[in-house]
Amino acid sequence: MCGIAGIWGEGDIHRMIGVLTHRGPDEEGTFKKGPVQLGVRRLAVIDLVTGSQPIYNEDNTSVIVFNGEIFNYRDLRIELIALGHTFRTKTDTEVVLHAYEEWGEGCLDRFIGQFAFCIYDGTKFFIARDRMGEKPLYYYCNKGRFLFASEIKAILTQIDTQPCIDDMFWVFDAPVLGRTAFADIHELLPGTFMTYQAGCLEQKRY
Repeated sequence: MCGIAGIWGEGDIHRMIGVLTHRGPDEEGTFKKGPVQLGVRRLAVIDLVTGSQPIYNEDNTSVIVFNGEIFNYRDLRIELIALGHTFRTKTDTEVVLHAYEEWGEGCLDRFIGQFAFCIYDGTKFFIARDRMGEKPLYYYCNKGRFLFASEIKAILTQIDTQPCIDDMFWVFDAPVLGRTAFADIHELLPGTFMTYQAGCLEQKRY
């Protein structure tokens, strides 16, 4: 289990992942470029030596933070090497990044596993969650500012005002699908990916 988080706009990524330490006690990693920040608290399971996150592609133009496990990553790695990709680590995380480079959103059809991840390719966030929703992912999008994290409490560290309770929570006494107890914080549904770029958010099932 790991904890991931990200910001597009103003914010402090260290505060976000600071409250996710229990999800990844082994190490902390961050990425910052312009308005974009990514962070991860890692529980080291695969490739203990070179598997630190965030992980970059060959020319450092794309970066990923990842929570989960891809069970068929070794087979995908062999296929990607045959297609010309070069690997620095032996992690499933790096396989996900190169698979996205090779197949775009179609990479999700090739993964067997449980996951939530974000790739920043220099222009946009590409964020996805596994089909069963085993790995959590929550997000906040308001006035050109976008936040995501493995747990809601990480997002709350970046919201200055007291968040409003979602009206539907009072009706059903529980969060409605895709929503949470907080009006502006949502859950990315299982089997769904989304992209975010400079105020534009799009979602799609896969």
